[in-house]
Amino acid sequence: MKHDYVRIKIRFYAVLNEFTGVEETEVELPQEISPKSLINILKEQFPRLSKIDEYKLSVIILKNGEVISSSTKLDHNDQIEILPPSSGG
Repeated sequence: MKHDYVRIKIRFYAVLNEFTGVEETEVELPQEISPKSLINILKEQFPRLSKIDEYKLSVIILKNGEVISSSTKLDHNDQIEILPPSSGG
C-alpha cells in the first residue's frame, strides 16, 4: 500500500544523542524524502543538532542496517540510525 507520508524510527548515537537529548524518535515525513532533507527537518525539531554544521561533523546514515547514499529515498517503516564517524584510538 502506498502512503502520502513515511513514518520512520530514528536512533541517534554518540554526540548526536547529546545534541538531540534523545536516543530514539519516530517521525512522520513527506513521501520519498531524501536523507539530506531528513537531517534538515531534524535540525528544526532538535535545534542543537545544527552543531553538526558548526563543528563540521559528517554523519553516517544507516537505513535498515545498511549505509545509504544521499540519493536514497526513505520508505514507510524504515529504521534509520544516524551516527558520527568513529575516530581511531
